[in-house]
Amino acid sequence: MQERVTQRLLIGLVPLLALAFAACGGDAVVFDGVVKVKLGDVTVRVTADGNVAHADTAEASFGVAGTVVEVLVEEGEEVTEGQVLARLGPAALEVALAKAEAGLAEAVDAMARLQEPPSALDVELAQDGVDGAIQGLADAKANLAAVGPKQAKAMDDATEALTTATDAYIRLFRRYYGFVLDANETESAPVDTLAGRGDPDVLEFWRTLFPLELQLDNVASELDLAWGATRQARVDHEAAQVTQGKATTTAEKALATAKAALQSAIDAQEALAAGPGAVQVQLKEVAIAAATLTRDTAQDDLAATTLRAPAPGVVTQFAIEVGGTVLSTTTAAVVVDPSALQVDALVDEVDVLRLAVGQAVVVTPAASPIDALPGRVAEIGLLPIVKAGLIRYPVRVSLDSASTLRHGMTAFVEIEVERREGVLVVPVGALRREGTKQVAQRVADDGLTDRRSVRLGAVDDFNAEVLSGLVAGDILVDFSATVQQSDFLDRGRSLR
Repeated sequence: MQERVTQRLLIGLVPLLALAFAACGGDAVVFDGVVKVKLGDVTVRVTADGNVAHADTAEASFGVAGTVVEVLVEEGEEVTEGQVLARLGPAALEVALAKAEAGLAEAVDAMARLQEPPSALDVELAQDGVDGAIQGLADAKANLAAVGPKQAKAMDDATEALTTATDAYIRLFRRYYGFVLDANETESAPVDTLAGRGDPDVLEFWRTLFPLELQLDNVASELDLAWGATRQARVDHEAAQVTQGKATTTAEKALATAKAALQSAIDAQEALAAGPGAVQVQLKEVAIAAATLTRDTAQDDLAATTLRAPAPGVVTQFAIEVGGTVLSTTTAAVVVDPSALQVDALVDEVDVLRLAVGQAVVVTPAASPIDALPGRVAEIGLLPIVKAGLIRYPVRVSLDSASTLRHGMTAFVEIEVERREGVLVVPVGALRREGTKQVAQRVADDGLTDRRSVRLGAVDDFNAEVLSGLVAGDILVDFSATVQQSDFLDRGRSLR
């Protein structure tokens, strides 16, 4: 309180000194200006620079790859929607379409054949198939029945031959050496058997009957011949066993095959009588759908060899020429509506949160500052554009009328984000920030000032809305202006 009184006393000296100076005949610069708190309007605007661009831009591409054979327009020419701009060579695609149409026709014919009722010939052939399968089954059964005895006889013959050869082999050892072979010795060669017996001598009877050399040769020869016959009889016996097993297995397999063939013939006959099943029809329908898709795709590809204007307007870019090749994704032409323009602006990060789609915009062309064109905020970008340390967001403005603008021009954008009418306002020059507060110096009736803390509402470039701290009619020091002493006092009295 003491500080405030001291401040008022000190400031109160200023008018007195000024009056003394004025009495000496001078209008010296001694005071700040003053302003009055009163009712007024506050309009908050966001401003930005932008560029004019076409709003309706349509790109045209062939959709297929190929070689350009005809170009019918030039860049800058006005076109109508659907107008032919250029063509590609269609030969390969015409062949593809012909193949696709043939494939579709084949699929449709297959469905028609499936759904046709069976002919008399079909019925007869089906019955013939059943009859033939029945006969085949009978033959397979007969063959299996004949295989048993036939193979049994062959096996008996082989067994008898093996027994006979083995007995003859055994008799030779008993005759010449006087011993009977064991069962395991019948499968060994004579020299191995004799070695196992300690190489016994030929019986005395045979040694005295013939000279020794002649006797030994005869005995060895007979033994070898008997051993060879035994070994061959054993091989034939094993072969007979294998043949018997194979013959039986083959006959059994043939019987199983004949049974399956008969069942298949019966199923086919029944299916012929019942007509096509749901699964068969569905498979044919899928085939027709696939062939139709292939045909449609081929038609679309062939149609895509003709480049047409996607919208009415003016061709601004034409990136093809006769003889050149293009890809399916190549942008061949760009068509724009020259009367539909927009402004693309960059708004500072401090202001972008105040914007909303649909807000009114005033656009001033740099080429014509006296023109003001109405528009609306059409789009607010989510990702910032950072350049030279500045963070700004793209904002697109649609224009209600663009008769004075051209693509590529620069323009000034002004967006009104808040308006307060008939509220208590104070010029921003009468305010100062102290920490987190806004303060003003109010001038009392006696010319002294005191510091007032002010709560503000909306603030524009000139005025601030006063919510509390001041009342209408208060005189404040204007810190932004310096005036003559005589402007502040009227005949030595306050301007209040």
